Amino acid sequence: MLLDNVSVKSINLSGNGFVDADAKRLADALANNYRLKDLDLSHNQFCDTGGEHLGQMLGKTVDVAGSH
Repeated sequence: MLLDNVSVKSINLSGNGFVDADAKRLADALANNYRLKDLDLSHNQFCDTGGEHLGQMLGKTVDVAGSH
């Protein structure tokens, strides 16, 4: 679903028990979504590797210019 919908602006995936492998799949699914403004991944089980996957994706897709 996320691979086909590149206009999603807000996603709440809090508390789903996601692990690093899920972070990689999620990062791949969101890699072409340039409209995402709000992503809640709190209360999951990501470690350093998962954070790296998500951080790289967010660095490429999210425009933080003007953020406060």
